[in-house]
Amino acid sequence: MPRQSIEPRLLTKEQAASYCGISSPVFGDKCPVRPVALGEGDRLKRWDRNALDAWIDGLSGKSETFETDWISKVVEGSDGRGARKRA
Repeated sequence: MPRQSIEPRLLTKEQAASYCGISSPVFGDKCPVRPVALGEGDRLKRWDRNALDAWIDGLSGKSETFETDWISKVVEGSDGRGARKRA
Protein backbone atom coordinates (compact mmCIF):
# COMPACT_ATOMS: atom_id res chain seq x y z
CA MET A 1 0.00 0.00 0.00
CA PRO A 2 1.51 3.40 -0.98
CA ARG A 3 2.30 5.76 1.86
CA GLN A 4 0.08 8.86 1.90
CA SER A 5 1.57 12.29 2.32
CA ILE A 6 -0.19 14.75 4.60
CA GLU A 7 0.26 18.38 3.65
CA PRO A 8 0.35 20.71 6.67
CA ARG A 9 -2.32 23.38 7.02
CA LEU A 10 -0.06 25.64 9.09
CA LEU A 11 3.02 26.80 7.21
CA THR A 12 6.29 28.45 8.17
CA LYS A 13 6.97 31.85 6.58
CA GLU A 14 9.21 30.26 3.97
CA GLN A 15 6.63 27.56 3.17
CA ALA A 16 3.82 30.14 3.01
CA ALA A 17 5.83 32.35 0.65
CA SER A 18 6.61 29.36 -1.56
CA TYR A 19 2.95 28.29 -1.49
CA CYS A 20 1.99 31.79 -2.69
CA GLY A 21 4.70 31.73 -5.35
CA ILE A 22 6.64 34.71 -4.02
CA SER A 23 9.89 35.27 -2.14
CA SER A 24 9.95 35.38 1.65
CA PRO A 25 10.81 39.13 1.77
CA VAL A 26 7.97 40.00 -0.64
CA PHE A 27 5.61 37.75 1.31
CA GLY A 28 6.51 39.56 4.55
CA ASP A 29 5.92 42.93 2.89
CA LYS A 30 2.71 42.21 0.95
CA CYS A 31 0.76 39.47 2.73
CA PRO A 32 -1.91 40.84 5.12
CA VAL A 33 -2.64 37.42 6.64
CA ARG A 34 -1.57 37.35 10.27
CA PRO A 35 0.29 34.29 11.48
CA VAL A 36 -0.96 31.98 14.20
CA ALA A 37 1.30 32.05 17.26
CA LEU A 38 1.98 28.51 18.47
CA GLY A 39 4.28 29.89 21.15
CA GLU A 40 6.58 32.80 21.81
CA GLY A 41 8.99 34.02 19.17
CA ASP A 42 9.02 34.15 15.39
CA ARG A 43 10.16 30.52 15.16
CA LEU A 44 6.69 29.33 16.17
CA LYS A 45 4.62 31.56 13.87
CA ARG A 46 2.58 29.70 11.27
CA TRP A 47 0.39 30.89 8.40
CA ASP A 48 -2.95 29.15 7.82
CA ARG A 49 -3.19 27.77 4.28
CA ASN A 50 -6.95 28.48 4.19
CA ALA A 51 -6.42 32.15 5.13
CA LEU A 52 -3.75 32.42 2.42
CA ASP A 53 -6.17 30.92 -0.10
CA ALA A 54 -8.86 33.45 0.89
CA TRP A 55 -6.37 36.32 0.48
CA ILE A 56 -5.30 35.09 -2.96
CA ASP A 57 -8.93 34.53 -4.00
CA GLY A 58 -9.64 38.13 -3.01
CA LEU A 59 -6.74 39.39 -5.10
CA SER A 60 -7.99 37.55 -8.15
CA GLY A 61 -11.62 38.54 -7.62
CA LYS A 62 -12.56 34.87 -7.31
CA SER A 63 -14.40 35.24 -4.00
CA GLU A 64 -16.20 37.80 -1.94
CA THR A 65 -14.43 39.79 0.74
CA PHE A 66 -14.04 38.70 4.35
CA GLU A 67 -16.71 41.21 5.38
CA THR A 68 -19.56 39.34 3.68
CA ASP A 69 -22.72 39.47 5.75
CA TRP A 70 -23.76 35.82 5.44
CA ILE A 71 -26.83 36.21 7.67
CA SER A 72 -28.30 38.78 5.27
CA LYS A 73 -27.64 36.47 2.35
CA VAL A 74 -29.52 33.64 4.08
CA VAL A 75 -32.45 35.94 4.94
CA GLU A 76 -32.56 37.30 1.37
CA GLY A 77 -32.80 33.83 -0.09
CA SER A 78 -31.39 32.62 -3.33
CA ASP A 79 -33.52 34.88 -5.54
CA GLY A 80 -31.95 38.05 -4.08
CA ARG A 81 -35.32 39.77 -3.57
CA GLY A 82 -35.17 39.71 0.22
CA ALA A 83 -37.55 38.21 2.73
CA ARG A 84 -41.25 38.66 2.01
CA LYS A 85 -43.69 39.88 4.64
CA ARG A 86 -46.74 37.74 5.27
CA ALA A 87 -50.13 39.42 5.20
